[in-house]
Amino acid sequence: MLVLGRKLNEAVRITTPGGETVEVTVARIDRGGVRLGFAADPAVRIDRLEVAERRAAAPAVGPRVAGARALAAMRAPAFCRRCDFPAADCRCHGGAKP
Repeated sequence: MLVLGRKLNEAVRITTPGGETVEVTVARIDRGGVRLGFAADPAVRIDRLEVAERRAAAPAVGPRVAGARALAAMRAPAFCRRCDFPAADCRCHGGAKP
């Protein structure tokens, strides 16, 4: 693991072997933690580790699906963009869809 020190508004750029780039900027520093800003190519998916693990554990859609209803049943649960809980368990919208 590479560990770097950065000050407020300083950044690190990551380039993948495929040429995609991710720039990580220290946006805010508080007593409780650090806020990071991410700028990336649209093809790059950026998730917190716990969200990525949840998505990986969700069942994948098979190569053949009989219809829209079967697809909806097999699809991974939608996640709220605000709280990262599955939409069915989202509490930040009072039960409304994200």
